[in-house]
Amino acid sequence: LADGSMLATEIETDEAEDRFNGVVESMSTDQWVVGGRSFKVTVHTRLDPALAVGVKVRVRFVAMTDGTLLATRIQEDRQGTSKEGDFSGNVESISASAWVIGGKTFKLTGATRIDAGLAVGSKARVRFTTLADGSNLASRIEDDQRGKSGKGGSGKPEDKGKSGEGEKPKTEAGEDLKFTGAIESIAADKFVVGGKTFKIDSATMLDSGLVVGAKVKVEFAQNTDGSMTALKIETSKSVLDEDDDEEDDDKSANKGSNKGSGQDNKPGDDKSGKS
Repeated sequence: LADGSMLATEIETDEAEDRFNGVVESMSTDQWVVGGRSFKVTVHTRLDPALAVGVKVRVRFVAMTDGTLLATRIQEDRQGTSKEGDFSGNVESISASAWVIGGKTFKLTGATRIDAGLAVGSKARVRFTTLADGSNLASRIEDDQRGKSGKGGSGKPEDKGKSGEGEKPKTEAGEDLKFTGAIESIAADKFVVGGKTFKIDSATMLDSGLVVGAKVKVEFAQNTDGSMTALKIETSKSVLDEDDDEEDDDKSANKGSNKGSGQDNKPGDDKSGKS
């Protein structure tokens, strides 16, 4: 500076730093798990913005005398050698951290999306990333039979345009899950609807005027830990309106039918007996 003093812009430890590449598996205020290894983070750890579970990162760290790994820098790894893939096979085993499908092991994270109803023996399709260490990280596991078999087991997709049946529209999270019931309780992070607990977050779309006792329709995603996250909660008014429209259509159809058969004649209109 002008007065001869020196202003530090960055101070680093003089200890040798190591580096490690991997996918973020969990994050907390004082610890991150990256590629199966735990790293301690502090207010001095420099973090890239927008890092999240499932993102591939590079970690600069110092091994402390007590065996802990202190992260000094965590940044997104844009130079990684990971590649994406798609694989189908039968589910052979299921655990909280990995699934074995068609003889291959796929790691899970909190960000892995899994179709409800899958079990050992089910045919599943996996979307995954092969990491630098050769392991496979699943981003999506879905029912491989969804929408593939029509009536009578023909193996062809149903003609949804003609029959109005077939695979239902998927929600944004890729799931096909809906539930209708009355709201039993409301909290900042969850709703209880019809005895089921649904987590909510900043991405959940909520209708206005939701109160305990109101009947609602919930579109939700099934999480890997068995919990359910609501994607949308709306009053059942829209559902009732649709039902009313259908009822009106039915009434119109019946009225037209009655006119065609002469059954809607008013009393006293029968002139057949007059000469």
